[in-house]
Amino acid sequence: MTAIGIVIAAIVAVGGWFVVNALAARRERENDRRDYRTRFLIDAWVAIEDAANRSDEQRLLALEDPIARIQLLGTPHQIELAQTFTRAMAEKSRSSLDELLIDLRRDLREELELEPVSDRMLHLRVKPKQGFRGALSSALAILLAVAEGFRDRPIGAPGKPPDPLDRSGPPDAHRGLDN
Repeated sequence: MTAIGIVIAAIVAVGGWFVVNALAARRERENDRRDYRTRFLIDAWVAIEDAANRSDEQRLLALEDPIARIQLLGTPHQIELAQTFTRAMAEKSRSSLDELLIDLRRDLREELELEPVSDRMLHLRVKPKQGFRGALSSALAILLAVAEGFRDRPIGAPGKPPDPLDRSGPPDAHRGLDN
């Protein structure tokens, strides 16, 4: 082997090392980016699922962060769904999260190489049993609501105040965050 052959072999070896190293670094960055995105979207999914079909203010406030994360890291379709939800909440104070949850779940299962599942979403919502305190609190709320009905009427005004226990409106099932 001549000196020129040795130099060429060394250049090819060093060049090959740089190319392989650059490709490995690129693959590592892509894997890190995918892992980061997946972790954040899983956290967002969990927070959104926790708030879905509930109406307490603390859970609704907890939606701000996951909606922001989806607008940052979600697919274009997920970003559109998050923005649609945000607009509906601003206009009507209610909206369904199911379509966004289904799309996130589908995307995350694909990313994690899990088999596809049905698009059907079920949310388990358990209401705690009412002990003495809970019953007392409910009774007090009913009394306050009845008193509120009488508050703005002059004494002796005809008619009866609205019944706070009247549930004659449409059922709460499938009404977004009011369940």
